[in-house]
Amino acid sequence: MKPKILFITTAPTEIDVIRGRAMCGMMGDVFKRLYLAPLHLAFEDVEIGHVRPTPLDGPNLTDADVEQYRASVNKAIIDAAPDLVIALGVRVAEAIGSPDAVLPHPAAFVFGKGRPTGLNLERKLRRVKMMLDTLQNSSNMNLNAHAGVDSGQHHGTDSQHPPAPAASHGEPEPNRDGEVLVQIVKSLPAKQIVYGVVMDPYSEQGCAPDGHNDWNPPRDVENAAHEFLQGPMIIGFQHSTETKSRPVESWVEQYPSFEDYAAAMDRKPHKVLRRMFGDQVIHSGAWLLGAKLDDSSWAMFQAGKANNFSPEGLGIHEPIEKSEMPEVEFIDLGKVVEWRRN
Repeated sequence: MKPKILFITTAPTEIDVIRGRAMCGMMGDVFKRLYLAPLHLAFEDVEIGHVRPTPLDGPNLTDADVEQYRASVNKAIIDAAPDLVIALGVRVAEAIGSPDAVLPHPAAFVFGKGRPTGLNLERKLRRVKMMLDTLQNSSNMNLNAHAGVDSGQHHGTDSQHPPAPAASHGEPEPNRDGEVLVQIVKSLPAKQIVYGVVMDPYSEQGCAPDGHNDWNPPRDVENAAHEFLQGPMIIGFQHSTETKSRPVESWVEQYPSFEDYAAAMDRKPHKVLRRMFGDQVIHSGAWLLGAKLDDSSWAMFQAGKANNFSPEGLGIHEPIEKSEMPEVEFIDLGKVVEWRRN
């Protein structure tokens, strides 16, 4: 017996209303191809509901929408009695309260501007697939207790793969499951805080592909850093997201001037500051993250049994010509003394 799967989305589109069913047109094509196909599901295998019964007035649910329709959508979920509730978008998750999984809304693929980084739909779907397999293999499993797949809305394109930049440049290192692992390069023992470089758009050669033929453009790094802070900010530690570790600091290294920043965003020639952070060289535009580890994770780190953490949200692969990578001029700052009050 197949599990009953309910996807909750924001609202029907005008086309949905005219045709009398959910997920019509381009949105439906994306939903079938990128969401259902990887789960080996057909459109007829799932049910689709909405938070708001009428088309949106803007690009997303408003605070008023979430408050107004929270009770009705949750009553509808209870009446439907699904085995698995999947929210399409963070605002939908806010209205539901505790869905079993949260995936980015298909609109991110249809209308996403600039195809920004920060999405790992593939990994989220793998976890949903694990839930489905568990449901099918065990009639006693009740995933409506909300086992907790990682949430967060990010945007991307329809070609999803985790980035694989060289770890020696202070950039994320993917494990075999596609999870970005951030090497810990610095720690603050008094507060159980560790630091790592999530992404760095530059290497020793400037803007150049790394050993895996990948490059993270400055704009994409900045977008990923900003989108991470708009999500649930889940921090995994040593291949597990079941920790109480949380981010406490997140920043993008500054450029020498606003003109250099603007040029970097537009992929034009610019200057880049270069300095040491811990035992690594970092550059302007690099995204750094500080995470406060829970007691068990900190004990593992101190014992030398773990040396990385993994923020939720990954990048994508997108073809780019080498000519699109701008020339950069480095300004060395060397070792910057950082003062912190313990």
